Amino acid sequence: MTTKRPKSKATLKPEPKRSQEQENGVLEWKETIPTPQRIARTICGFANARGGKLIAGISDSGEIWGIIDPEAEKKRLSEAAQTYCEPPITLHFELQRDGNALLLITHIPEGKQKPYKALHPDGNWYAYIRAGAQTMRASRMVEKSLRNEPIPNPDDIDSYDTDKSNDLLDSKALGLLEHLRQHQRITTKQFQTLMNISQRRARRILVQLTLSGNIRQHDHNKEPYYTL
Repeated sequence: MTTKRPKSKATLKPEPKRSQEQENGVLEWKETIPTPQRIARTICGFANARGGKLIAGISDSGEIWGIIDPEAEKKRLSEAAQTYCEPPITLHFELQRDGNALLLITHIPEGKQKPYKALHPDGNWYAYIRAGAQTMRASRMVEKSLRNEPIPNPDDIDSYDTDKSNDLLDSKALGLLEHLRQHQRITTKQFQTLMNISQRRARRILVQLTLSGNIRQHDHNKEPYYTL
């Protein structure tokens, strides 16, 4: 009877490092870039929000593996931004090493021609936005609010500022924005209960903040909800 010899430590694959950052509204990881049509949704989501960074070479669980062919990754991203996004989006690439791992960082600026739409496999163009660490299809009201947003500073591609609160917002609206920073989403009923206000006032505040671009409405679920 023979027994298998254990692998020596030299032959074991080393454990990858883990990213110290977490995916969020302005940061997403990809172990490798998927097809141009799929990644176009994420690119549009960032362009419709405050911009963001897409890092290739990190798995969904945060393991830093690196990439092998940065030019192939760039090619898929560029094709996505130019062919599958409308209007086309200009990307900014940066290569960075983390130990032995090579990462491709794609900077996606906030767009000046919102809403940006991605070509869906059904042949239609849909607008996408960021909701926390996810990319989601925008509702009709969100598309309308995107058209009404002020044009961003084109030189400010690395700020990714998600704080649009201002001195004109009342305490209820400011409380809502603070709640969303911590909990990511809220429904009209939850907002009404949280602030102890009438349903009519809750809806009025939510509509005003949506149209001003401070928050986003999502109406794809049975009960609509709101995010930053």
